[in-house]
Amino acid sequence: MAQANGNTGDVLTAGILTKRMKRKSDGLEIGGYVVEYPSSDDGVPGTIGSGVNVTAEDALKNLQEAMEQLLVRRHGSKYMDMYEVYDHWHYIESMLVEDSKFGSVIVALGFVDWIFPEGTDQRIDYRIKYGRFQNDL
Repeated sequence: MAQANGNTGDVLTAGILTKRMKRKSDGLEIGGYVVEYPSSDDGVPGTIGSGVNVTAEDALKNLQEAMEQLLVRRHGSKYMDMYEVYDHWHYIESMLVEDSKFGSVIVALGFVDWIFPEGTDQRIDYRIKYGRFQNDL
């Protein structure tokens, strides 16, 4: 979960970025990775949180750099030689705190199972029903 908090007049930005990875040699699924913006400095007393008055573009750049650093820490600087990174996805939300003294923006990632129950006549693909994650289809 990514969260940014601020005061009247602040633009708050929060986001997450995910990627999946598999081994090139045999296609073995390694797993998924997630990074968030802003990171933990948002709650440090006396400091302005990272998500305050930051553009969505700058937040995305930060997320991409954080993901690259994570993958290098986990798999070494030449990880692209051995692994395929795919299923890139990000979501960033920005808002202006206007009509209240304080505001928060939260972006959270929830995991769900897309497997449909067998033996039912009416299968509902909730990605289509709610118009989300359409590029996964």
